[in-house]
Amino acid sequence: MKAIEWIAEQRILEAIEQGKLDDLPGKGKPVELDQDWHLPPEVRLAYRILRNAGFVPPVLSLRKEIEDEVNGLRQYLALVERYAAQYRREMSAEDQSSSSADGFVAAFLTRRRSAARRTRTPEELRDAYEALRQRARAEVRNRVRRVNERIRALHDEWLRETYRRELAGAVDLTRRSLSEEEFLAEFDRRVPPLDELS
Repeated sequence: MKAIEWIAEQRILEAIEQGKLDDLPGKGKPVELDQDWHLPPEVRLAYRILRNAGFVPPVLSLRKEIEDEVNGLRQYLALVERYAAQYRREMSAEDQSSSSADGFVAAFLTRRRSAARRTRTPEELRDAYEALRQRARAEVRNRVRRVNERIRALHDEWLRETYRRELAGAVDLTRRSLSEEEFLAEFDRRVPPLDELS
């Protein structure tokens, strides 16, 4: 605690002990703060009526949509990463079984695995991995673009609400645009191309 804060705290405690704060107006009652202090005075009443009717201001609903989209994008990346890891495990198991076993044992293991489930050849696994990677990368790019469109709409709505005035101490409800390169780099790190796996 800084010296000034400590001195202020001590003075407040002294005033409470001496009873100087006992006869303040509104003592014991909840403090009513204006929830719309960040809005221009011309639209505060309209927003209060809408809020009481259960509506959410457009800026807040856009902000929530953006957060949901970004969370969904991160979950999608994690899901694709799991699928890609499964493909890589299958490819490495296939490589190990074909290189370590002689012809008779390899044929026996292949028949046994085929009976349990259809196995894919290493080429099929590689093709499936690359197809997954290309589709998922395109989906990541589309989702980032969708989020950035919503962020632009949020910025436009925020500017409309505030009539392009800067508000000292206002809550910043804007969002920085997502970097497509940043998300695609994260995607490439999580789901590397096959040539980087070798």
